[in-house]
Amino acid sequence: FSNVSVRFGVYASFKRLSGTDETASPLRKYLQSLGLAGISGGLAALASNPFFIVKTRLQATSSSGALAVGQQHAAASGAVGGALA
Repeated sequence: FSNVSVRFGVYASFKRLSGTDETASPLRKYLQSLGLAGISGGLAALASNPFFIVKTRLQATSSSGALAVGQQHAAASGAVGGALA
């Protein structure tokens, strides 16, 4: 499930439904595209965020290396040392 696919799908649908006029001024076209992009980005984030939360929690609580991503560093090495290790 991809945030980008939802964003593009919503943008294309809204653009088709909005009835963009080809004779409109460039400023009007730009502002309409900007508004549609903002709406589609917000809806994409709203739709995909729960899936990203579930994925992250599964990776964080996984005891096997199959789901875990990256390495976990001990806090005993210090905040800067642990982050740069």
